Amino acid sequence: MHVVKATGHAPNEEKRVVLLPPTATDAAISERILRQAGFDVAVAPDIPTLCRLVLQGAGAVVITEDAISDPDIESFRAIVASQPVWSDLPVILMVSGGPDSPSAAFALERLGNVVLLDSPVRINNLVACLRAALRDRTRQYATRRYQTELLEQAQRLWNSNKELEQFAYVSSHDLKEPLRKILNYAQLLESRFAAQLGQDGAHFIHMISDGADRMRNLIESLLAFSRLTKTEYKIEPVDLAQTVANVLNDLEVSIREKEAVIKIGRLPSLKANALQMHQLFQNLISNALKFTDSTPRITIHVDRFIGGHRFAVEDNGIGIEPEYREKVFNVFARLHGRGRYPGTGIGLAICKKIVEMHGGKIWVEPAAPHGTRFVFTIMDQRMDGAGAPGMFRPERRKSPRTLSIPAILPPIEPPAKSDAPPEPLAQLGADGTLG
Repeated sequence: MHVVKATGHAPNEEKRVVLLPPTATDAAISERILRQAGFDVAVAPDIPTLCRLVLQGAGAVVITEDAISDPDIESFRAIVASQPVWSDLPVILMVSGGPDSPSAAFALERLGNVVLLDSPVRINNLVACLRAALRDRTRQYATRRYQTELLEQAQRLWNSNKELEQFAYVSSHDLKEPLRKILNYAQLLESRFAAQLGQDGAHFIHMISDGADRMRNLIESLLAFSRLTKTEYKIEPVDLAQTVANVLNDLEVSIREKEAVIKIGRLPSLKANALQMHQLFQNLISNALKFTDSTPRITIHVDRFIGGHRFAVEDNGIGIEPEYREKVFNVFARLHGRGRYPGTGIGLAICKKIVEMHGGKIWVEPAAPHGTRFVFTIMDQRMDGAGAPGMFRPERRKSPRTLSIPAILPPIEPPAKSDAPPEPLAQLGADGTLG
């Protein structure tokens, strides 16, 4: 009997057929016929050899019902059961008793992707069955290569992001000290040498101080963005009604100056990072106060859906054009000049990062008749800080508590979900029918 003793993976492992014939004569005949048909064949004299060859790489396995009664078949069954997710090794079983025989029943139940062929088998049927099985196996290996490439790309992207975050944190921290010196010496020049500087000199000093002050704000914002991934991600019960009340207290001066009208629906208590929730609502509400040419009218409410909450912060401000609704979440993204609307362009990037750290998404919608609605989801969190969403029954939205105007936003519908499962790899039918 000719036995292939391969070392390492075969050059085209997804194309190799591993045979376990019952006799040496069957082995020689089967190998010759299949090689003439163009197959790469490895013949195993016993099940331990079969297992070794399969572990080295196989496109399909051909066995007879004699192998099913061999006690070593459990070793092969264990290999089949331990396949990775992408793999579904085709097993062709030649049986004389038909699909109702004990051997066929065992194989169909225990050996996974099994095709039954009546014994004695017609060569044309075996060749056709093997070609279909190898096509299936080739698709499986293509899936593995694709998954491997995706994982490698994801790892490279993760490493790159961590390096960028580290660079942003370190560089921002290191820039603070020289910038502090610039501001201090500019103030010294202005206070001690104002008479000698004259009007032009005083203007230049003012420009230096103003530019340095804006740079300081940028650095502080960049540090705040970097700290999101540097600090411990602690999950705890958070009363969002109290959180928003604290935010409004922090923004009290701006709210009074602009005579803003703010209406808040009944907000839930949930498991989240308390500091990040405060920062999230503060950034969104302060934006709503800032980007408006009239009396600000701000509405906040929430709807429950299975697995989380969906929030909306709506204003009557200047709005955001459709082509900029994704770009506004980029770091340093600014749609207007500093003279008209001050800011660093990092606030919404921080909001996006916070929402993503809570397993959610954030996006922009137009508000009627004009203005902007920022919608974001916060997924249910575990108390261990893992951030994995839990599944809960949806709750009815409670009646809103208004601080001012009575109108409320219509409820936000949960995102549509498809019930269709992802399309699996094509498999050979268990009754021997070829797809």
